[in-house]
Amino acid sequence: MFEIIMVASTDWDEGLAISLGVKIKPNIKINYQGIRSGGGIQQHIEKTVYFAASDAPLTEDQARKAPNTLHIPITIGGVVPIYNIPGISKGLKFTGEVLADIYLGKITKWNDQKLAAVNPDVSLPDQKIVVVHRSDGSGTTFIWTSYLSNISLEWRKNVGKGTSVNWPVGIGGKGNDGVAALVQQTPYSIGYVEFTYAKKNNLAYGYMQNAAGEFIEPSIESFAKAADYAVVTLPRGDENWSKVSIVDSLAGDIQAMGAYPITSFSYILVYKELNVLPNMNEAAARALVEFLWWAIHDG
Repeated sequence: MFEIIMVASTDWDEGLAISLGVKIKPNIKINYQGIRSGGGIQQHIEKTVYFAASDAPLTEDQARKAPNTLHIPITIGGVVPIYNIPGISKGLKFTGEVLADIYLGKITKWNDQKLAAVNPDVSLPDQKIVVVHRSDGSGTTFIWTSYLSNISLEWRKNVGKGTSVNWPVGIGGKGNDGVAALVQQTPYSIGYVEFTYAKKNNLAYGYMQNAAGEFIEPSIESFAKAADYAVVTLPRGDENWSKVSIVDSLAGDIQAMGAYPITSFSYILVYKELNVLPNMNEAAARALVEFLWWAIHDG
C-alpha cells in the first residue's frame, strides 16, 4: 500500500477520497487534510502535496510561483448567508447591498429599515447583529467578497476581494465548520458558509436577490441555473484562470431568472508534469491520475 498526499478545501466531501480507496483501489491510501483553500494553495505552490483543491483559482502572482499548474473545475456550488435569529427559520431575504452594509458595519440592527423593506412579512427583532466571518484563508471568502465587490462600490474600494481580507467588523471562525459553530452558538448572528454546511448543520439560511430582481433559494437547481446563464470562457487547463468567475458573470445579468447569484466552481489544482514534485514516482503518479480521472467521471 502507498499513499497519495492530498490537500482539499473544507468544502470537499471526505467520502470522495474514501470511496476510491475502499471501493476501487483498496491498496491506495489517500491522506485527506481539510486545511482550507488558502492552505491548500500554499502547499501546492511549495510542492508539499500531490494536488490541492480550492474554491478560488490561482491569482496571476500565485500562478507565477506555480508554473504549469492545471485548473480542473470539479464541481459547482454556492455560498449562503446563515443566521441565528430565535423564532425565524430559513428564508429571510437579503440583497447584496444589505449584506455589504452589514459586513461594513453600516447596518447594525436586525430591524434596520433596509432589511425590513425586503422582509415585510417578518417581525424582525430590535437586536444588534453579530457579524461572523472566516479567520483563515478561504475560497469561500473569495467567492463571498467577490460578490460583495460586484454589488457595493464602497466594499470594492475599502475591502475588496480575496481569500483573506481586512474585515471592517465581526468575529472570525476557522473554516466553514468554525463559522457554522459560531453562528449556532451566538443568537442574532450572521455568517456565510458553503451551502452543504448549512444543510448538514440544519442552519437557517437566506434567500438572495439576483440581478433579475428575484429572491432565490440556494439549491442544486438554482446553482445549475447560474451555471447555465454564466457567460464564462474556460481557458485551457494550464492557462490563466484568475479571471474565471460565475459570480462576476451573473452580477448584472437581468435575464438570469432562477439563478442563485453567489455560485462558483471548485477546482483541483495539479501540476501538468508530476515529476516536478519531490518524492514522486511512477506508481504514485499513475495512482493520482487514476484518482483524478475517477473523480471527474464516475466519482
